[in-house]
Amino acid sequence: EPLASEEGVQSYLCLAVHPSQPHAILSGSSDGVVTFWDTRQPKFPVALTQSHEGPVWDVRFHPTQSDNFFSCSEDGTLLHWNCNPRRNDQAEFTMASDTSNLSITNLVSAASLGINSLDVQNEVVVCGTDNEALMFFSGMLL
Repeated sequence: EPLASEEGVQSYLCLAVHPSQPHAILSGSSDGVVTFWDTRQPKFPVALTQSHEGPVWDVRFHPTQSDNFFSCSEDGTLLHWNCNPRRNDQAEFTMASDTSNLSITNLVSAASLGINSLDVQNEVVVCGTDNEALMFFSGMLL
């Protein structure tokens, strides 16, 4: 059965499945919204946020610190999302509809063109931009 769609969303552009909890899925949409889904309860998204000013081209969970994920957008932003900023070593990734504990950091200070892809390994994030450049970010607090 398909997941319910958000009313008014033009299209979903990217998906990411949590590395150890396959029921947890992120999506990015053409209107700049990042949505967290739980396929065990597919009627409505768990949480969503209007985080970008342009289409969200890619979303990725960190492969080992999976309470962290990343999103990039046509608006030139690369966001680092930390769902457990106080690091209490929870065994399971959780994201509540109340996103007040969510820490979001823009890793790009001033990109003039869109960021259209990203990958994450250990403490390094690499992303590709519309000006045919690769950008590397390291030393993040996860």
